[in-house]
Amino acid sequence: MSIGKIIFFSGLLLIVIGALIHFTGVLNIFKDNPLDLKFTFKNTTLYFPIGTSIILSVMISFIVYIFRKVL
Repeated sequence: MSIGKIIFFSGLLLIVIGALIHFTGVLNIFKDNPLDLKFTFKNTTLYFPIGTSIILSVMISFIVYIFRKVL
């Protein structure tokens, strides 16, 4: 399987998941993640989604692994 197919199908899957999260809120598993850092000052809020980044990285790695085995 070529790397182009892997990238294409991974991107397609991410678009579908993103649309589900955006339009339905059903897959809203990243809301209020305790591993994300949020700092609030007087008029400024800094948000560092470290936990969400780790979860997405694991999910994407798993998806690529499945695609390599199936295709």
